[in-house]
Amino acid sequence: MGQLKFKAWLKNEKRMVEVFKIEFTPNADCIGIEYLDKTTHHGNWTEPHYKKHNNLYEPIPLMQYTGLKDKNGVEIYEGDILDFDEVEWGGKFEPEVITIEKIIGDFELCGGLQDIKEWRQVIGNIHENPELLEKT
Repeated sequence: MGQLKFKAWLKNEKRMVEVFKIEFTPNADCIGIEYLDKTTHHGNWTEPHYKKHNNLYEPIPLMQYTGLKDKNGVEIYEGDILDFDEVEWGGKFEPEVITIEKIIGDFELCGGLQDIKEWRQVIGNIHENPELLEKT
């Protein structure tokens, strides 16, 4: 899979950030992340938000880098939505959500990495663009 990198969806701020530190409890619950704020170029810390109605913390959604890039050289993260290039491939609009299991089980083991590099492109992700999946 290559380099271990993450992005996080900050739900309350409705924006994606690049993560450079994740802190966990001994039970492997994420208790916070540090990310680079591209506007100030400073590191920021955020923690999961507390849900008052059920006394639980709402986790910070993390997206792991798959080690692959699409046909345009865009890094592919878990939770990204890919589409086939209709002109190159001759197919129809088929958005597909990427999971780490899919990368390991489908693309790598079946030799389909060429499909990503030639015909697939990142068109969004499940957090910022859930409407892309409504077309299927």
